[in-house]
Parts: sequence; structure tokens; C-alpha cells
Amino acid sequence: MAGLGPGMAVRLNPHHEQSIVTPCSIHDVNCIRGFFAYNTQCSITGGSAPDPYIPDKIYLPTPHANLTFTLNNPRIKGLNNWKIKEFYINKATGVLVMEVEFSSIVVQTPKCVVTYYRKGKESLETADFTEIEYKDLSMTLSIPDLKDPQLSGAHVYTYVADGKPKYTLGPGIYKTKDPGFQRALIDVESKVDISLVEIFVTQGPIFFSKFFQSSICDIAHY
Repeated sequence: MAGLGPGMAVRLNPHHEQSIVTPCSIHDVNCIRGFFAYNTQCSITGGSAPDPYIPDKIYLPTPHANLTFTLNNPRIKGLNNWKIKEFYINKATGVLVMEVEFSSIVVQTPKCVVTYYRKGKESLETADFTEIEYKDLSMTLSIPDLKDPQLSGAHVYTYVADGKPKYTLGPGIYKTKDPGFQRALIDVESKVDISLVEIFVTQGPIFFSKFFQSSICDIAHY
């Protein structure tokens, strides 16, 4: 297991198994920043994430419906409304866990391209604006090896507490005469719970990476 850094005492948490240690209180963000800086090759950042954060593109596949939503220049707001809910190391496995909860994240894009994939045929596309608000998003970072300076094995799991988020899809999204495409759009909206799980496989790490590098510690290529 990696070192804990100067002045960081390990405390056994009576509410967990004896293999669980908490190097920092979840309320001591400076300690957590220092922990990452000491154990990895990162630089402490105490600032805020861009609000809005505007990446070039985000690709959001929904395989169960044979669709991909491509968000062009999406405006992501709310990455600074966060609090740390868990921070500990499992001594038995060496895995570090950090859970962060975001109260509200809004994603808007002037052009969302929806691509429908078909067997033996070219794909079809529609496009228009979209907006969605996610409330009480929980993102859990798991790091299997703190000795890896770039944390290449890190994984982010997103839990969406609100199973029916508010969203708007512009009318152009639905402008297709292809019956399969129409059914796919109905499917992706009627099975929102499945759709959210699928899109956050991609979207969750993007959100978390920008938050982490802006507000906790900047890790190159993370």
C-alpha cells in the first residue's frame, strides 16, 4: 500500500471492517488533496472547474437501442456543487475508494447528433438541441494501484439517484421516417434507467476527471 504522507494518521473506522482505513476525514478536503499529491505524481489544485465546462464532443452510446448520441460543444454546469461522501483504503486489497456527490449537473448542447445503426445498411442520423438535468449524482472513484503515477487503472462508477431526470430533445431529433429509428427513440426514452446506465459509462469519467483535475489534484493524462 502506498504511503499516507506527512502528518496523515491512519484511523480505523469502527463502522467498517478492520481492513478499512481512512487517511483523511471526508470533510478535510485539503488533507485529501495532500494525500493524492504525496502518493501520486499530481499537483494540488484548489480551484473551481470551468462553469460551464465545454468539451468539443461527448459520445454517448446506448447499445440496447442501437443509438449513439453525440453532443457537440456541450455546456456542462454544476461541477462545483459537490461534496465528498466516502474516502478510504481497503488494506486487504490496496484499493482506494472516493465517492463524490454532485447536487445538480445540467448538460445543454446546441447540436446533438443521434445516430441509428442498422444491420447491413448505412446508419441514419437526426440532430437538434438537447438539455438534461441530473440531480444527486454519485460518482465513485476506485484506484487499484496508487503506485501507478497516472492512475491508469482507475475506474469511475456513476449512480443516478433520479431515475427520471428532466430533459428536452429538440423536435429535429424525431424527424425520421424510418420505423426502426422511430422505435429506437421510443425505446431509449421508455427505458430511461437502462439508457442512463449506458451513457454514464462514458459520461461519468468525463465529468469526474474535470472535477478532479480542477478541484483536487491535476494528474497528467488521467
